[in-house]
Amino acid sequence: MMRIQLIADGDVITLVDNRLDRHGDAWIREDGISGLYGATKPKETASSIPQQDGAYWPSRLTASPRTITIDCVTHRGSTIDAIRLIDRINALAYRQVTLLVEDASGRRTLTGWIADNPSQTLLTRLDAMTFSLVVYCPDPNRYGETVCFPTSGGICRVWNEGNAPTWPKAVVSGHVTTLRLAMGDAGEVRWQGDSDGLELDFRDMIPSDGAIVKDLAFPIPPGSHPVTVSADSGATVTMNLRPAWR
Repeated sequence: MMRIQLIADGDVITLVDNRLDRHGDAWIREDGISGLYGATKPKETASSIPQQDGAYWPSRLTASPRTITIDCVTHRGSTIDAIRLIDRINALAYRQVTLLVEDASGRRTLTGWIADNPSQTLLTRLDAMTFSLVVYCPDPNRYGETVCFPTSGGICRVWNEGNAPTWPKAVVSGHVTTLRLAMGDAGEVRWQGDSDGLELDFRDMIPSDGAIVKDLAFPIPPGSHPVTVSADSGATVTMNLRPAWR
């Protein structure tokens, strides 16, 4: 069983892969999903080595964005219901859309926007139709639900169960004036301020208060990793992260 929800500005359009499931707005056609599974191609290409065999390796290999296409069909109770669904689909345009995918691997999300005309086609008595949703996701990774890891004895052991690095978020409860987080030689972050509570997302490094004084932000690779944490006495630090899959 698969269920895909497209969530934008309070509306949720639900797509299911089983025509016996009457809880969806439309059914996903057989072989009607492309681009959702599999890693995207690298953005880099090799540079030829002059007068030698082969080519230079790029300094880094990074992922291209992801484009997902979902082909659907639906049979509504009336022509009015079909037109209302067309309006709801069209309302997704030019907005941020979250895809919540539920399948055998669990619940994973991606975020993007509708990148092409849904091409709705009314069929027969105008109460059934086909359409295609093309969703462009700048971040190609698929993310699980947020997991919170507490700090004990100055160490926060975080675990990314996915297969791609993911950015953590540090959350401090209580009064805090200094905060340091480091993961071996992978990176170090230092913050200063005077705040009752703090949130610091490593993705953008914009703290909810205070200022960053050292910015060597680090993602959490797949697996289990110890993060050294130091903060004011009485402050409680947790690290939250969403496991990521390519």
